[in-house]
Amino acid sequence: MFSHRPWFVVLAIFQFVSVCAAAGPASAPATTRPSDRTWLIQRYDRQFLPQVQQTLSQPATNESGGIAWGHSYMLSALVEMLDATHDTRYADAFVKLGRLVADARDDKHNRKDQVRNRIVKGWGSVKYSDNRHYVWAVHTGMIIAPMARFAGIVLRDPSLQAGYRADAMFFLQVAVESDAVHDDQFRQGPAPDEGYLFDPFLNKHLPLNQQNALARAWLRLADATGDPKYLDRSRKLARFLKNRMRTTRTVVMSGNTGRTWKARAPVLRTSRTRGSMWTSWCSAPNARLFSIWRTWCGSRKRC
Repeated sequence: MFSHRPWFVVLAIFQFVSVCAAAGPASAPATTRPSDRTWLIQRYDRQFLPQVQQTLSQPATNESGGIAWGHSYMLSALVEMLDATHDTRYADAFVKLGRLVADARDDKHNRKDQVRNRIVKGWGSVKYSDNRHYVWAVHTGMIIAPMARFAGIVLRDPSLQAGYRADAMFFLQVAVESDAVHDDQFRQGPAPDEGYLFDPFLNKHLPLNQQNALARAWLRLADATGDPKYLDRSRKLARFLKNRMRTTRTVVMSGNTGRTWKARAPVLRTSRTRGSMWTSWCSAPNARLFSIWRTWCGSRKRC
């Protein structure tokens, strides 16, 4: 459904535009061409918005992870552009795509989670679960993070509230309900300031990238709701990750030191686990969690 090449362009564009949004053009643009910011927005619109329209014409399903690893990226791109520009075109596109995703949730179709043995408010998949329909925490985190972020942006902006407050509250409710499916997976410890997610299908703790996808969503929920539960849990998962990092020299970084971790870091830190094979595999969700923490906490001075 999604071609790979345009995504690199789209992701680069909306990240760059978000930086340019606050600062504006570094210098006056030439009269014969638009500013870099305007050019980037135009390119984003030209390459990305038609993909949204194409996606809206097709039914949404997460049976093989399509919503978690497809639609969620599109929602993230739209909400990033909304945050950068506050242009209602992106809010309109987000609402249409977000409602398509929300309507695909299992409880709307009476689909039972075959591991939990009940219908839950999440998006189940049969991939990686022995063909059993199961709602993974990582999928929930990927899907609801942009929804909660949309709510936070709208509820802070009076100019957007007039037209989108009802939508913001709808997506916030979807995010809160879907996150609650995983409440019983959270575990305190092993250190007093740490936490992690236990998975009932795997019967052990989740890999870091999977649990931190949900931790990222908790930060967005904390921002939109003010509920300290979300901030506390995301803080504990971030410390769980931080405390299992190690400094190492890598060939990729030309001999410079970097921070690495195991994909599924051990719950208990021992000298033996510190000496085993470490990697930065699936690093994006983990790095993104720290990036959001720095931005979110820095602007609010409350972490």
